[in-house]
Amino acid sequence: QLRAARVSGDTYCRTDSHWNHRGAFVGYHHLMESLALPPLAEAAVQFHEQSLAGDLGGRFKPAYSAPTTYAKIVNPRAKLISDNKANNRGRIIVYEHSDSKLPRCVFFGDSFSMRMIPFLAESFSRLVLVPQANIDFDLVDEERPDVVIAEMVERFLIKIPDDLRSPPARELAQVKGPIEARH
Repeated sequence: QLRAARVSGDTYCRTDSHWNHRGAFVGYHHLMESLALPPLAEAAVQFHEQSLAGDLGGRFKPAYSAPTTYAKIVNPRAKLISDNKANNRGRIIVYEHSDSKLPRCVFFGDSFSMRMIPFLAESFSRLVLVPQANIDFDLVDEERPDVVIAEMVERFLIKIPDDLRSPPARELAQVKGPIEARH
């Protein structure tokens, strides 16, 4: 699907190891299809280009940037409710949509999932995003979602996530604190 979508433009960043928003939109569509849920229409998204050095381009001195595709939701109905701003593991981001009839979702994911957030937030009445590899069963019990999604790219499977022995996200957040508090 990512290769087929390249007729509309790049699906990955040229200076980053992650997909761009167009690629994330393709992944989002495939995910929603597999869940038998209606995806956000492409007409609801505006794609634009912006320069990005990214995790690969930033390795050069001076940093090398290239145009990258970003997306903006035309008429967003989802709102950011909270973000504890913990760095990586322990971070919990919550969005709520004005349509309470949509399903609820808890999404565990890696850095790839971050570019899917704008689309996912428009598809669920409540989206709780937890950027970590393991599933936090305490959080799932607390949220009682209709859908639980775990996303991880293969390069992170060097270490298999331990869902049973990893500390809960809220516990990690308390220990680490918000990003800006540590600077």
